[in-house]
Amino acid sequence: MAVRVRASGEVVCAAMHPEQEGDRYIDDGLHYRLAVELRVLVTEPMILEEGEGLGGHSKHGLWWWRGEEDDRAAIDQFYREDPEDDAEPEPPELTEEERQKRPPAHVGVGMPGWITLTLFGRLVRDAFPGAIPYLVGSAARGKEWRDVDVRLMVTADQYERWVGEGWRSSSPNHEAATEPNYFDAMQENSKVNSMPTGRRRTAVTLAFAELGRQMTGMPVDFQFDLYDPDEPLSQRDGPRVALGGVVGGFAD
Repeated sequence: MAVRVRASGEVVCAAMHPEQEGDRYIDDGLHYRLAVELRVLVTEPMILEEGEGLGGHSKHGLWWWRGEEDDRAAIDQFYREDPEDDAEPEPPELTEEERQKRPPAHVGVGMPGWITLTLFGRLVRDAFPGAIPYLVGSAARGKEWRDVDVRLMVTADQYERWVGEGWRSSSPNHEAATEPNYFDAMQENSKVNSMPTGRRRTAVTLAFAELGRQMTGMPVDFQFDLYDPDEPLSQRDGPRVALGGVVGGFAD
């Protein structure tokens, strides 16, 4: 069952309520994820006794974000139960000293933007098992942002497995290009001193950036971010917010 999110923020059943200007349409698949798997979009049972709640979903066709329900509504018991915790690994815990060094996160994308961004993160995790996407940049610091930066933290081995197609040297010595084994040595040096490049990475990056924009309606900037597994993420600049958990969560 699809739903419409009105410009006012009201969420209504698409089959029971006609389209209005400014609506955002949530299709069956995404609605199933929100209402059944995540249970963050809730409603009343289809039929209620006379005088109970608002009369049942079949009467009004209304939905509410969890925690923002109409006080008069008799929410279905199904939505009062938390979904099972998933088994995704959590970001590593930081020491108290590391916590103090990291600026606090103040996600500025609002609702339902945070929900759709979390769902996008879920798909990214499914596509790249073991890697965690993070919201970074201005959208992780407050409500004034130009774009929504999402960075998928990957090791060199993960990158090479998923999108590797060569590397570019940060300062190639063109005069040495005639020396034996020059290109082999340059490639090995580049893996340590430069960033990866390649048509496959470009295609995947553009594809996931566009998917993020379509799912969220926000200007998502998706990129791969290489890191050393022995390097604490707390050493990176700015707040980082892990995406793609049960309903999304803040990284410690």
